[in-house]
Amino acid sequence: MATPPTAPHAQDLSWPKPGGALRPQERSQVGAFITQARTKHMSIGGPSTGYRWDLTQVDKVTLFHPRDMVLSVETGLSLGKIKSLAESEKLWLPLDVPPPTAQADALSLADFLSADHSLSWLSHRYGTVRDWIVSLTAVDDRGREVTTGAKVVKNVAGYQLAPLYVGARDSLGPIVEVSFRLLPLPGPVTVARWQADASQPLINIWQRSREHSHPLGRGEPFEGLRLTRVKGQWQLHGFTRFPPEAVSGWAQAVSGIREGEIMPSDILPREAHCDGARATVRLQVLPSRIAELITALQAHEFDLTCYPSSGVVHLKLEPDDGESFDNGHDGFDTILATIRSLGGRLQPLPGWSGQLPETAGHRSGGHIMARVKSILDPDRVFGPLPEVPW
Repeated sequence: MATPPTAPHAQDLSWPKPGGALRPQERSQVGAFITQARTKHMSIGGPSTGYRWDLTQVDKVTLFHPRDMVLSVETGLSLGKIKSLAESEKLWLPLDVPPPTAQADALSLADFLSADHSLSWLSHRYGTVRDWIVSLTAVDDRGREVTTGAKVVKNVAGYQLAPLYVGARDSLGPIVEVSFRLLPLPGPVTVARWQADASQPLINIWQRSREHSHPLGRGEPFEGLRLTRVKGQWQLHGFTRFPPEAVSGWAQAVSGIREGEIMPSDILPREAHCDGARATVRLQVLPSRIAELITALQAHEFDLTCYPSSGVVHLKLEPDDGESFDNGHDGFDTILATIRSLGGRLQPLPGWSGQLPETAGHRSGGHIMARVKSILDPDRVFGPLPEVPW
């Protein structure tokens, strides 16, 4: 546990109107805001409280050892800048920068971790952000910094609490610093793209990619696969480290589709470089049942982004005219029935404005998190745990 920071004077803090963002000018002010909130019996953070955090000015690089492949940063830095910093030393943090493209580089690490945007087409091979954190520092309900883990790659001491903070929406306390382990920067990728008017031919390509090895006998050729439908057009993207000619020969052998386009690229795959549907609901089933889920959704004109190897579909449930989508829509009942029949789960994402019935999902481990919450925040200085069925 680290030494508590020195809190600045109360007059240095600027409190916005209820509903506004708290913008600490330096790291020590995070604890000072929490101390004042406790004194005034106010609640900070979480999805439904009067105040939220904006940590964009808490943005220092606190430790970077390229030889040890460890990078420690304050969470006001954007994920795009963190990845660029690592890549400048020929290192790589295998996390996708989430859409939309216009805001990807501006999304702070604090917001990325709070909402846990890390499940995407890289995650089925490399894991989510939880798998790359070796140390995390948050501020507790008394304004003290608490550190879990250590700034080393090999560490087995103590409890690993970092995964609990990721996705908790600051309800356990704001995260102010994170240490990542990194990988050597991989070589250029080859991106394969197929287009079709229906999903089944593209699903066949994905399924056969799981059954066939690369012609050179080096295992599954694709590190990530993503299936999208935007305005009625289906596309399947995959990226690999193999040369374009080898991928082209493999693709023709297993799919028989010659309309595919093989594109050599020297850009590491990031969500910010791809056009995808803006998601408002996340569906998850076993990867072996993803074809059934996509078939059930085919009858409805939903735009979607699917990560088939992870069994995840991000679904757009907002009409183009701006009207909110709700559970009175005929397609919504079909989605719920399909998810139940496939043993899957449904989770609303930011931007969702409808209501879910109680039977739409379940709160996995909710009682455990409630116990953790009561220990870490007994006086409820922070907002409640996210009430999300998952």
